[in-house]
Amino acid sequence: MSERKLLKAVVFAVFLFSGIVYAGVPRLINFQGKLTDSGNRPVTGTKSMTFGIYTQASGGTTQWSETQNVTPDSYGLYSIMLGAVTALNLDFDTDYWLGVKVGSDSEMTPRYRIVSSAYAFYAMKSGTAAYADS
Repeated sequence: MSERKLLKAVVFAVFLFSGIVYAGVPRLINFQGKLTDSGNRPVTGTKSMTFGIYTQASGGTTQWSETQNVTPDSYGLYSIMLGAVTALNLDFDTDYWLGVKVGSDSEMTPRYRIVSSAYAFYAMKSGTAAYADS
């Protein structure tokens, strides 16, 4: 292989893999729940559900929200990706709570506190060289 072809291959590889290295973090949050009626029986069938993120455990105004059609299984269990419909444009630099509402019903209480996973603490430190050895 000539030096020129080798150089082109190396440059191409650098550009190809640099996009992978700098790929953004997916702006989605997996959320799972169980939907039951007042008699604690599983709710099945597609339901319109609205999810809202607040800076308070109760009251306040939504900082983000989206509505999704959710289909629980025969046990009432469902799993969705928050941010799949409306981009999650929050910095997650403060405490947040998630409110859940089914159809035209009132929002369920209490709201769910949004917390990080254990590995997110490591990522927070390793994301900056200044703190990598802390």
